Amino acid sequence: MIRRLTTALWAALACFHVYLLACQVVDGRLLDGGLLIRWGLGFGIASVLFGLHRAGASLWGRQAVAPWLLVTLLHGPAVLDRGVAPSPAIQPAAISLTAV
Repeated sequence: MIRRLTTALWAALACFHVYLLACQVVDGRLLDGGLLIRWGLGFGIASVLFGLHRAGASLWGRQAVAPWLLVTLLHGPAVLDRGVAPSPAIQPAAISLTAV
């Protein structure tokens, strides 16, 4: 039961990102170099996480710390682009993460 739920959640997350990529392609925003680089990095990080899963490593263990940290850094500019942060603490945290 839990395995089906987590599989459905991962599939929903993947579908959301495919939808987001399609919207950016249709809008022509993918011509922005920074956005294109972020998508390329995202595909690279996803392939690393998929490779860890295929190798039998835990996605929440020590080997996956660096990819998950890169995921948070990758999503920092997306949080800043929204203009409205869901929490007052999110925007300064995103600024400090992307200022590196």
